[in-house]
Amino acid sequence: MTIFSNKNQKQQKQDRLAAGLAFGIPLGLAGSVYFLNAAAGLSWRYGGEDGGDLALATLLLGVPHPTGYPLYLLTGRLFLFLAPEVNPVRVLNLASACWGTLATGLIGLTVFKLARTSLREEKSNSPEQVRKAAVIGGVLAGLSLAFAPLAWSQALIVEVYSFNLLLMGLLLLTMLDWWEAQNEGKLALVALVAGLALSHHHTALFSLAGVLLFGLLVVRERIQLARNRSTRFGVIGKMVLLFLTATVIPYLYLPMRGGVTPVSNWGDATLSNPLGLWEQFSGSEYHYLLFAAPLSQSLGRISAGARLLVEQFGLVGLGLGWTGLVAAWLMPRVRPFFWLVFVMSSFHLGFTAIYAAENSQVYLIPLFALWAMLLGWGTAWIITRPWISLALKWAVIVLALLLIPALNLLTHYSRLDLSHDHSAEEWAKWQLQIAPPHALLISYTDQTTFALWYVVNERSLKGQSGFQPDYVVIDARLLGKEWYRRNLIRCYSGLKLELEGVATPSDQIASLATANPERPLVIVTLPSDYAERSLP
Repeated sequence: MTIFSNKNQKQQKQDRLAAGLAFGIPLGLAGSVYFLNAAAGLSWRYGGEDGGDLALATLLLGVPHPTGYPLYLLTGRLFLFLAPEVNPVRVLNLASACWGTLATGLIGLTVFKLARTSLREEKSNSPEQVRKAAVIGGVLAGLSLAFAPLAWSQALIVEVYSFNLLLMGLLLLTMLDWWEAQNEGKLALVALVAGLALSHHHTALFSLAGVLLFGLLVVRERIQLARNRSTRFGVIGKMVLLFLTATVIPYLYLPMRGGVTPVSNWGDATLSNPLGLWEQFSGSEYHYLLFAAPLSQSLGRISAGARLLVEQFGLVGLGLGWTGLVAAWLMPRVRPFFWLVFVMSSFHLGFTAIYAAENSQVYLIPLFALWAMLLGWGTAWIITRPWISLALKWAVIVLALLLIPALNLLTHYSRLDLSHDHSAEEWAKWQLQIAPPHALLISYTDQTTFALWYVVNERSLKGQSGFQPDYVVIDARLLGKEWYRRNLIRCYSGLKLELEGVATPSDQIASLATANPERPLVIVTLPSDYAERSLP
């Protein structure tokens, strides 16, 4: 008994060390690069136009554009609290780097657990062989995701997608932990993380659909949640309640802060206006973008998504990913994972096709994370095949590491190095320097509006000289909204808004200029090189 006990303890220790490698190697390498590459300040690069809005709302604990992202704001505020003397945008850029770094480690650890649990059941595999294969697969998956250009780019700027990726990685990891332990406590953790993921970004619904299908397949094939129906329904009820609680609680932030700091409040998310709360939570302002693209364009987006997949991982990564997908189907133990990948990928790709937003390819990042898992799992599966020679296995490992993460790192490093980029901030400062005092700064794009919002108000908060405190930044597209006009009046008591019966934005601007003759009117435009700042 003692011999077997010591043997089990030794194996558990080795497993913990191997899991640490699968988590720590991607974490360390990705973190080193991300923290070196993170943008120096507010940047427009790689879809960062919302950065000014998110940064200002985090700084003032306001409410940014829908869906409000309360969980993101609160975690970002914690980073600002820990580094009060540093440029707030720089701190939030580093927060994105932190989220992205943790996500890569979690994906590596998830693949390790998937490979270790499933490949151990094959009699031809020794525990040591499985452990090594699982570590190699996990490290490859984490590094492949870390240096996939699209995921990498979002870890360098103030944006919500690295945090979304972190929550997805945490959801997949807790799901696999439940798969291994199959107890109520692990299932409760899955429900909690699922609720938090949905509270952050509503595209997490697609991940939840895959996780739910995975759970149903596992329950049907392998486990008994409870022996009698009443207990089983009791467990399900508790999980649903926990999930809904985790989803709703972060959104209590909106009525608490809605209207408190009008300079950084979007919409009218207050307890006295349930409709405004719902509009903010649901993102109804952007629902018109659903199915807005013609069918031919939607089909083109699907083919573009396939091309992006190849750009992220190359042909070697594509081949290893397909190998992992086929291997998942061939192994009954892992087949639920096949369906999870299929459902999640289909939903994310379909949403990207029908949602006609600019830079919608960022919604494919979860799909790329799944593909990184597949190629890591596929590599682990190849390593444990007894009919493949040792030389060929080593060739697969070396080629995979060189031609996926290493090649991406070398190819894209200089292009994704934003350590000296604060272009949006510098542009906004320049606009304030050339604008006449007390000017009305009229903006027609998110990029210009959000950059000016942030710079004008952040400088005023710090009481820095050299900036006029009463510049008025006006987004012409929002003048037709009552909440926006009310916020303008609250922020600028002397501003006159005589817009009754004035319908078009151009007429509204003309009326605004007439009503405020003491304020010069300045139309701000994007710099000529803005087109070069698109997503990779």
